[in-house]
Amino acid sequence: MTEEMTGMDELAAAARAVRLRTAGNLPRLVEQAVANLTAKGCQVHVADDTASALAFVDRVAAGRGKTVAGRVPAGAEIGLAAHVARLGGEWTTCHAGEWILAALGLAGGHPYRPTWGLAQLNEAEVWARLAAHPDLAPYRTESQDAAAVLNALAQRNTAACQDAGLGITGAAAVVAETGTVFLAEEEGDARLVSNLPSAHLVVAGVECLVPDLAGALTTIRYLSRYGFGRPLVRYVSAISGPSRTGDIGMELVPGMHGPREVAVLLLAGGRLDVSGPVTEALLCLHCGACVPPGAFLPAREPEPWPYPGVAGVLLRRLFGGGAAPVPAADRFTGCPLGIDMPGLWDALSRCRG
Repeated sequence: MTEEMTGMDELAAAARAVRLRTAGNLPRLVEQAVANLTAKGCQVHVADDTASALAFVDRVAAGRGKTVAGRVPAGAEIGLAAHVARLGGEWTTCHAGEWILAALGLAGGHPYRPTWGLAQLNEAEVWARLAAHPDLAPYRTESQDAAAVLNALAQRNTAACQDAGLGITGAAAVVAETGTVFLAEEEGDARLVSNLPSAHLVVAGVECLVPDLAGALTTIRYLSRYGFGRPLVRYVSAISGPSRTGDIGMELVPGMHGPREVAVLLLAGGRLDVSGPVTEALLCLHCGACVPPGAFLPAREPEPWPYPGVAGVLLRRLFGGGAAPVPAADRFTGCPLGIDMPGLWDALSRCRG
């Protein structure tokens, strides 16, 4: 164990151990997850590229009408929202923070707290822009009460989800052993999105797989502390296939307390081809701990690369198929999992000549 790793706390060390098990057995875990998710009644697709991923989305979204979405970081990797719009579908973001930032033309620099750092804007300016924006003006309050704004948005989101045929979320973890998808969130939007529409689509990279339930719970505890900044997130959901109940005449009835159909899109996109020292890139949980506080609110791209900080730059080179600048070592603020991102970048450069 390196000197950097010996400084990890117990939770980070446990999460790293889970990540090592995933990275070292990823092809087998993918195969196991596909089998168990399918056995639970889910449609499952492992996409090697963007075209394959979007073709699966087309099949799932066909005839669904309106689409609602929670936070789907991996969706930006394949241009998901723009693709649904091109198909003529109506897309509603139900995560309040992301929706406000998008309407204001801003981009959040943190994966789990997208509005983290919003105070960098003058508070009066924020409220002035809320009032001026036609879609946001109804949620502005004279008292500048953020809780009232979020409550109004929650009511809007509930109505949007009740009127939608498809809900799309990401995943905090997918348990290969049981075929269970875990969601972890603060606002409750993913719970609405995954329950109220008649169909639920999960979009995540294959690196979100964990071997077992214990690994999922460790991952969620880690993301709570280092991603959300809390001992435990407010909402944790475990999804094991389409909704069904046996309470009525002892016969299974689908769709009673949730969606009748669940589909899972796992993005491979180069992950399964990683080998050697670069495999450590698969340990990253995109928690945002390496995002410098000043890396916030750039001009918003239509659908920016979703993974933040130095880790995001590296992962874009590995999985995004596009050029990315070499990160400066002095901007790396450290990784709770003990990933040496600057050293990993050097290894990647050597591998690619």
